[in-house]
Amino acid sequence: MRIVTVIPFSRNIHKDSLTYFTAKDIAVGAIVSVPVRKKLVDAFVIETRDVLASKSDVKLAAFNLKKVEKVKGPSFLRPEFFKACLEVSNYFATHLGSVINALVPNVFIKHNANLQINANATNQIKDALKQEKLVFQAPLEDRLDFYKTFIRESFAKNSSVFLCLPTISEIKLFAEALEKGIEDYVFVLHSNLSNKDQLETYKSAVMEAHPVLIIATGSYLFIPRDDIGTIIVERESSGAYKMIQRPFIDYRVFAELFSYEIKARLIFGDTFLRIKTLWRHDQNELADIIPITFRMPTLARQEIVDMTTSQKHESTKTRKQRGEFEVLSDRVKEIIKKTAERGDHMFLFSLRKGLAPITVCNDCSTALLCDSCATPMTLFTKKDKGGRVFVCNKCKKQKSAEVVCGECGSWNLTPLGIGVERVVEELKKNFPDIPVFKIDQETTKTRKQGQKIIDEFYKTSGSILVGTEMALFYLSKKIKNTAIISFDSLFSLPSFRINEKIIQLLIKLLSHTEKKLIIQTRNPEEPVLGHISSGNLIQFYREELEQRRQFRYPPFTTFIKITFAGNKRDTDRALKTMKELFSGYSPNIFQAFTPKIKGRYITHMILKLDRQEWSLPSLIENSSLDENLLQKLRSLPPTYTIRVDPEDLL
Repeated sequence: MRIVTVIPFSRNIHKDSLTYFTAKDIAVGAIVSVPVRKKLVDAFVIETRDVLASKSDVKLAAFNLKKVEKVKGPSFLRPEFFKACLEVSNYFATHLGSVINALVPNVFIKHNANLQINANATNQIKDALKQEKLVFQAPLEDRLDFYKTFIRESFAKNSSVFLCLPTISEIKLFAEALEKGIEDYVFVLHSNLSNKDQLETYKSAVMEAHPVLIIATGSYLFIPRDDIGTIIVERESSGAYKMIQRPFIDYRVFAELFSYEIKARLIFGDTFLRIKTLWRHDQNELADIIPITFRMPTLARQEIVDMTTSQKHESTKTRKQRGEFEVLSDRVKEIIKKTAERGDHMFLFSLRKGLAPITVCNDCSTALLCDSCATPMTLFTKKDKGGRVFVCNKCKKQKSAEVVCGECGSWNLTPLGIGVERVVEELKKNFPDIPVFKIDQETTKTRKQGQKIIDEFYKTSGSILVGTEMALFYLSKKIKNTAIISFDSLFSLPSFRINEKIIQLLIKLLSHTEKKLIIQTRNPEEPVLGHISSGNLIQFYREELEQRRQFRYPPFTTFIKITFAGNKRDTDRALKTMKELFSGYSPNIFQAFTPKIKGRYITHMILKLDRQEWSLPSLIENSSLDENLLQKLRSLPPTYTIRVDPEDLL
């Protein structure tokens, strides 16, 4: 009889390891099926002991050991992979099992017994004394040209390359650009493939004797080829690398830790890297492939339209007197008309879905808020509801458009802001014969739906696409002209990284635009516009970095955000717990930007730490994790959520 310690592959089990007994002789590294809360889950065996040697431990245990139900086979995962997962779980103050579950698609756990491992000869880079960590900031075309040459040189040295990308659309774009001439050695993996195709691609990639290029998202970094000499993290600035659900890890961090464990070269590539990454380069933590330049590539031209100035035919003041809110400027209308006449395509970008992101009372200036969570309600057109309806984007509660002000009882409510539906309405009113397509979270529920809309858009001559940032994930070909309908609304997002995010968005839109990007704004003197128009972002980088230095924001510090949601009594208890538990770390505790959702009060706590106090030696030399703080964080029950390096603080 033996005692077996396992790591469960589940996001819902908030323990790093569990203990069972078995009569079988199970090897360390095996994958087994074990009972957890009346369900069977897969787990990885990390230790086995003879029951006689562990007799005293078994007697002292406060619970009855359960039996291992089934041995599913040997593990296909490398020891280095588990070590990197352990470090990630420590850095993000989460549990090892949930990290492994996030980093290995379930289809591979389920079919582990049929998966092979490749053990090719170690290549030259494995013997390097110090791992190479590089940055590559350059236009996309230049990066692709470099990768084509680099991949073939790697193949000549019997070294494989893993190209990591944040989204499926970008995987397809890079695959088409890089596979020419080496098609037999390029393997593409993503979640949109069927389980069968994923397994077959895995087997082919692992068993191929020749070095390979694997193009995939971060959840396929586990693929066990010992000859991977380089991991490239492309589109490094993309927010899609950060998980928005438990365990809230960042695939970029895992790629860096994993590359360190397998002694592979690491390359971060993008047109404009994150401020944090550029600063790390300045600190000599990262080297460069070519000297970093902040001059932007020659992309589409930009044209700023001041929405406060007079229009060609009628002043803005006159339109306001008639009670009209201008959505499309005369300049944008002119380009839309030319787009249709020439059979071109145009993309109109709007930050928000719906007709209007916010509605206010003209009599008392109070915003219309959700009754459940106090979030500003968005006006939508609902065909099944027979007209318009207010919807809360947080808790999804709906109310009729026939409402009065909750503060003064007035009917004089005015929708403000420009949502996607509002833009579509204006297009249909002014250009009834032009085909209009729309992509946002409200109308595009699946990737298949989004791809169908984009395909129809590209096939339809003279058509207009209206969408949120979601549409950018589907655009694969350049569009003649693009317009940002309300540039000023971009600053409404509550994030200390907002300027950086806006710059990244503008670069994305410019890269998708062939001729001209029109920016509608009521603040043409906004510094961000000046930086992007100059074509040189060095001044933006310096100003942004200095601002963050003054306020001790990342990259100079690390933020840890702890959130609790519950009823009033539980929230009061949580506040007391957080104050006492983290009293030695100067916690900043406050109500969330949306203080209440579905009757649950939302409270945040922010811890601000020096980088060296919360990092890993494989990320930053001479750094460590505060073990005392890590234990405190892990002692919190699952009702608390922990985000390290959060995207926002509110």
